[in-house]
Amino acid sequence: MVPADGSRSLLRGGLVFDGVSSEIARQDILIEGDTIVEVAPEITAEAAVLDISDSWVTPGFIDMHVHLWNLGWEVLPALVGNGVTTVRDLGTHWTIDSLGVGGDARRVRQLKLDVDSGKVVGPNIIYSGPMLHQVHPYMLGNAAMQEQLRDSSGDPGSRPIASPDDARAIVRHLIDEQGVGSIKIYESVQEPIAAAILEAADGRVPVTGHLGLTSSKFAMRHGIGGMEHLHQSPIRDLAPPHRRIDPNDWLAVPGYALTVLRAWAEVDLGGSEVEDWLRTLVDTGSFLDPTVTITAARPAAEDSRRRLFPNSFPRAGQRGGGGGGRFGGDELTEKARANQRGLMRLIYENGGSMVVGTDLLPGALPGWGYHAEMQALQRRGMKPIDVLRAATSVSAHHLQRPDLGRIAAGKRADMVLLARNPAEDVGNVDSITRVVKGGALYDASKLLAVAPIPALETSVNES
Repeated sequence: MVPADGSRSLLRGGLVFDGVSSEIARQDILIEGDTIVEVAPEITAEAAVLDISDSWVTPGFIDMHVHLWNLGWEVLPALVGNGVTTVRDLGTHWTIDSLGVGGDARRVRQLKLDVDSGKVVGPNIIYSGPMLHQVHPYMLGNAAMQEQLRDSSGDPGSRPIASPDDARAIVRHLIDEQGVGSIKIYESVQEPIAAAILEAADGRVPVTGHLGLTSSKFAMRHGIGGMEHLHQSPIRDLAPPHRRIDPNDWLAVPGYALTVLRAWAEVDLGGSEVEDWLRTLVDTGSFLDPTVTITAARPAAEDSRRRLFPNSFPRAGQRGGGGGGRFGGDELTEKARANQRGLMRLIYENGGSMVVGTDLLPGALPGWGYHAEMQALQRRGMKPIDVLRAATSVSAHHLQRPDLGRIAAGKRADMVLLARNPAEDVGNVDSITRVVKGGALYDASKLLAVAPIPALETSVNES
């Protein structure tokens, strides 16, 4: 065990990817408490020494898109066991106590406290609070309920936003009073409200968006840090003229999902819409979090890992496909997916920024889904070393967390140890043996262990 009590530990001789470099170098890593003190080929120090010469080492992985409010605490050690040492929670569905509506932001704050206080092994949790919205998507078509929500006494971050001034006040409340580390703009937010949110945030915390009514180019030009979900957030700007999406068209409008799919199927990857969008993405330094494998980690009914998460799977069978796959494997879907893959390749080839996020919700396996998303980025043309950068230093940059995502002096001691080289094939992330989280060393197999179900025994009374 690497001490995390202020004493020193020396990890000796690992093959280290530092989060930035293209080179893998054999290094010693000196840790004091939860911080890396020194990284060098040979270090002499008074410290507890652990030989890791048989291991490849990367910074801890960052999942840029999870939802913890309706998951059991059992997901937390499983995330760490799979190398995910930091998660960005992107919002709950708006707690309104008086109406009994939605999820519970306090649940996420409690999980964060449980991790920070050492009650449970889990990733660093960057908390976003409620998703910011103008229309509660679970109350579509119910104007009276929408007004009740707006006028309720619930937390300001939970209420539907009524005006730009209201948006500014809510953002100030979330940052100054609740101490959120991130903010998320949701689908029903229109451009004047989005601009007010971004103005009030003013770079103090990163802002991302699952965009619907707001153009992604508009949001990028007004300072948004990134966009969630390849399938939806950019399509308003990428659609060809004959498939242009109506300004008022979003998930509240019947047939919207098919409208989006048809637009994706006819996106012109060589056209001016894509060229202008790519230029905006690169010039503004924004990122895309594709979440293309939302359904990739759905376990079969007999998968023993389901038993790890008793609170995590109540709706596992109810979730639809992601990434454009809601209508099955027909020709339209395949054309849409091909264009989405093509756009990701263009982003990469043009120097645009992508990160790794899973949209972790009930029905997915925490951590294993992250590995699937990393492999999806590689299949779409990213070199393994660049996928590792996206999972570590690039994500830390977009989170405005310079203490994360790198193996270097002064950085947080969050690291992943592997038996095979992930810079040759990112699929080798399935060979994680140990994880260092906050300076403490964990055996990955123990964090991922599943208790067996004893066989039923029958007794026969002999006469």
